[in-house]
Amino acid sequence: MIDRRKRRSRIPQEALTLYLEAAAARSGAAAAALATGDGLLLGGAGADHDLDRLAAAGVRCARGAASDGALDEGLDAATRGEDLYASLVTVCGAPCYLASIGARLSRQRALAADLDRILGPALSR
Repeated sequence: MIDRRKRRSRIPQEALTLYLEAAAARSGAAAAALATGDGLLLGGAGADHDLDRLAAAGVRCARGAASDGALDEGLDAATRGEDLYASLVTVCGAPCYLASIGARLSRQRALAADLDRILGPALSR
């Protein structure tokens, strides 16, 4: 098996960031964030974006929250008017939310399996 990763880390938080950076670049997304069900940022890519706000907005959108002033303001601040893509993914048996700006991250089933591999050691402690 050939390992195609150019940059990697044994530290789960760094590995998650590197992985999301690569996934966003492959998909053409400007930013990506992985959040808990509570909207807390686990990791993200897109240094010039507010990743905490993107994570929270992604959870609300993936859950189908009704549009209101606060949601609209949060979306505009997080996306800067670009399209937001959000979906539920299961990571290490827990519901998480993946949000991206400008493009949907591709291969979401494979992505969830990769996130299990990256975060599994940290979550099993």
